[in-house]
Amino acid sequence: MTEEENQREEGKEEEVEEAEEEEEKEEEEFEKEEEAIPESPILNSGDAIEVTKGEYTGKTAKVISQYSNSISIELDEKDVDGSKPRTVLRHTEYKII
Repeated sequence: MTEEENQREEGKEEEVEEAEEEEEKEEEEFEKEEEAIPESPILNSGDAIEVTKGEYTGKTAKVISQYSNSISIELDEKDVDGSKPRTVLRHTEYKII
C-alpha cells in the first residue's frame, strides 16, 4: 500500500470511531431522559386521592380518568349550587389515599 492509501484507511477508521462515540453519547442521553421522566402512578377510575397543591388543597376527590401528564377528578364536597366540582391535576399535585 502506498502512503496515500494508508492515510485513507486511517481516515475511515477515525470516522467509524467518531460515529460509534456519537452513538454511545446519544444512547446515554436517551437513558438519562428516560430516568428523568417520572412514572405516573397507577390509578383507576373511582380511586380516592387528596389534593396537595392548588385551589382545592387538602380536599379529597375521586379519579374520573387518568392521562399521561394529568388526571381528571371530581371533588367529594358539593358547591353551593349542589354540584360537585371537577378539575384536572398534574401528577405532582395529589397523593393517593
